[in-house]
Amino acid sequence: MRSAVIAAAMFPTLSGGILAQGSDPKTDEMAGNFLTPPDSARPCAYWVWLNGNVTKGGITRDMEEMKPQGISGAR
Repeated sequence: MRSAVIAAAMFPTLSGGILAQGSDPKTDEMAGNFLTPPDSARPCAYWVWLNGNVTKGGITRDMEEMKPQGISGAR
């Protein structure tokens, strides 16, 4: 019984390795987009300015900080 459980647990790992060798271009593209998503798939921030409390320097600083965090834009 125990060996059957171990074999069942190992099957997805082993079969995944075998299937990955003959993968098609669509799967490779999807995997690449998952690792480095295009800008259209990145999150966007809802940006609110309260009572006009905003400066050009503040906007620039905020947007420069958003980019390294993976945020593609603001609305």
